[in-house]
Amino acid sequence: MNQNEDNTDIGLDETYGKNLDAIVEYVMNAPKRPLEIQEKFNSFYKNLSDEKFDECDEILDDLQSIIGLDKELESCRTILNFEKVN
Repeated sequence: MNQNEDNTDIGLDETYGKNLDAIVEYVMNAPKRPLEIQEKFNSFYKNLSDEKFDECDEILDDLQSIIGLDKELESCRTILNFEKVN
């Protein structure tokens, strides 16, 4: 058995079937992404909420140039394209 940062035991049943991102966040108490990248995603969601679609496109292009192919990035593009047509 391993222990996390607060010294509580972490059993297999707490990590089994979870993806690596969830395990890193939960077990290692580490953020899923570097702060700079997470802030860009946060900015995307804020601009999306404000219907600033051109800014959203720019943020996503910037993110893609930094992180390449990414599941959340592709999801953001899909959401943005859906919002643009509605």
